[in-house]
Amino acid sequence: MATNRFFQDDAWRTGHLDGCSVEKLVGDDALVFLKPRDRAWQRFYLDAGLGFWQETEEPEDQPRVDFGARFGVVGQRIGRIRCEPGPRIRVEIGEGELVLDGDGVRFA
Repeated sequence: MATNRFFQDDAWRTGHLDGCSVEKLVGDDALVFLKPRDRAWQRFYLDAGLGFWQETEEPEDQPRVDFGARFGVVGQRIGRIRCEPGPRIRVEIGEGELVLDGDGVRFA
């Protein structure tokens, strides 16, 4: 799987997807794949106390949850994306926020 690493640290922010809408959002409690409309797939995960964010290819044959459907965020706009010490990755989507941390994935 060819990838371009955008971020790898315990704290970072990005606006590279500001205003894009969610086409797909799938994954599990450790690895999340986001497909913004008209953009490349993105994947993000936590490891060794750091948050990672990469551009990637479409995920292949992995068991995964359709978070887009579960949280009702398909078609909604992506806002600020950030990683905080802990680590915790937060992705603003519509009026809520997707959070990936040591407890898994949730939307609030």
